[in-house]
Amino acid sequence: MKGARPSAESVLGSLVERGLLSDADAEQVLAVAEREKSRPEDAAVRMGLVGEETLTRFLAERAGKEYCDFAAADPPKELLRSIPPEGFKKWRFLPLREEDGKVVVATPEWRNPLHRDEVERFLDRAIRVAACPPEIFDRGIDKWVDMARSLRQSQLSLAPAPSRRGGADERRTQEALEEASPYVRLLNSLLLEAVQKGASDIHIEADEESTSVRYRVDGVMIPASEPIDVSFHPRIVSRLKVISELDISETRRPQDGRFQFTALGKTIDFRVSIVPSIHGEDVVIRILDKEHLKSEFSSLSLDRLGFLPETVAEVRRLSQYPHGMFLVTGPTGSGKTTTLYAAIQEMDCRTRKIITIEDPAEYHLQSVVQIPVNEAKGVTFASGLRSVLRHDPDVIMVGEIRDRETGEVAVQAALTGHLVFSTVHANNSTDVILRFIHMGIEPYNFVSAVNGILAQRLLRVLCPRCRREARYDAAQAAALELPPEDAGAPFFDAVGCRDCYNTGYRGRVSVGELVPFTEEIRDWIIQKRSVGEVRRKIRRTGMISLRENALLLARQGVTSVAEVNRVTFVEETL
Repeated sequence: MKGARPSAESVLGSLVERGLLSDADAEQVLAVAEREKSRPEDAAVRMGLVGEETLTRFLAERAGKEYCDFAAADPPKELLRSIPPEGFKKWRFLPLREEDGKVVVATPEWRNPLHRDEVERFLDRAIRVAACPPEIFDRGIDKWVDMARSLRQSQLSLAPAPSRRGGADERRTQEALEEASPYVRLLNSLLLEAVQKGASDIHIEADEESTSVRYRVDGVMIPASEPIDVSFHPRIVSRLKVISELDISETRRPQDGRFQFTALGKTIDFRVSIVPSIHGEDVVIRILDKEHLKSEFSSLSLDRLGFLPETVAEVRRLSQYPHGMFLVTGPTGSGKTTTLYAAIQEMDCRTRKIITIEDPAEYHLQSVVQIPVNEAKGVTFASGLRSVLRHDPDVIMVGEIRDRETGEVAVQAALTGHLVFSTVHANNSTDVILRFIHMGIEPYNFVSAVNGILAQRLLRVLCPRCRREARYDAAQAAALELPPEDAGAPFFDAVGCRDCYNTGYRGRVSVGELVPFTEEIRDWIIQKRSVGEVRRKIRRTGMISLRENALLLARQGVTSVAEVNRVTFVEETL
């Protein structure tokens, strides 16, 4: 656009007035900016006519904003330590200092800070932005990410079990420790971050070009950080093997171990499982925060699990039977054992002898005899259960019924005057019937023994701080598989904030469907009716399904419709 001149009020005009750009250059910039439909000042930087640092300093001064000399930045350790390192790159900011109740942050997106609300929610304070050139920020932020990781891992004291090896193995262990030292900080930082986020597991997985780390928080996998260079992977695995007392030279067979560390003033147990994969060894680390469990279980009761009051009342009634079997079903990690623990906690242990057989016994119950399964030494669920019956128990809890032998012994125990609690893997309450029949359990004995079956799941609870009301029209309600009457009704969606680590959820709540075994239900099963027919008949007696209970919680604002759809599904019309 030859002959065009920038106005004195424009950015280019001001640059010309300050002598930072010539008239001729300004005309060229205007033509390029118009052709590319970009801001003239950005075009000037791309053309090399104005330096990025010069332009940012000029624009900040013109807008009355602070300019950050990024190379001279010196953020307080407290601010760096309080923020997950990946947040610096994700939100493109660096906290500089606290001033007048606000946190001053440097950001290259100071003119339009898209993540301002997220940063403020995370810091729990208002922020004031300071301008920073994008190229300088991107070039220098890795230094502060590394510093933040180091500061966070410095809060952690690793406590590996003492080695029982000697000779060459011990020397290899020492060499591995020395080699791994640069990677110890990275691993410790990941462990600490997982504990802080309340993760139950850490997954370390290698592919061709990188290693990914993910945490399982409230039952859902979330990325822990940016992908790690795949060259780090063998060293991280070696470090884990050393502290877990595993064989660092073995890379072709699965290995299991455990270690402890002290972090944030408490000792935490970790269980490590390592399996070979095509790109290296895959690692899963289970986190067992026993001190947290102790505080949780000290006041554990059925009321605190989140079940509807009607479900709690029925579970309590079934738990007070003098004999018979009460089964809880659901996938791994659905809270089955916790429900049985809660029922046992409410019993009078002074007048009843209670024995459990578990794999493993992760929490110690007061006044309860707990036996851990140890298949290597011949202690299985079935053999342990036979031995337990000779100890005159009133109540027996079997960690899981997974085979015919255990099922037969448990059924016989329930038929001979014992109250038996156990878990079974099945999709819903009526599928448990089919599971036992396929195990080869005599149907008559099974229905005579069972008092009731509870199927349960865990739903994530919406973060109360950031949840957002949502209403769905008829089309949206149909797409979400909601009942027609829920169209236009108030629900809540997940958003994400500092309190919930931007997941939108904090904690989980139990939801279940309970089938008390009546004489009518027993007759249907003995008559060998199909499981589908039995379920249809049970539904007609008034049983509320898992999904219906979950939707009740969504209507109350406890969880979201998206979470209900993640955990449950719409059954066929019964």
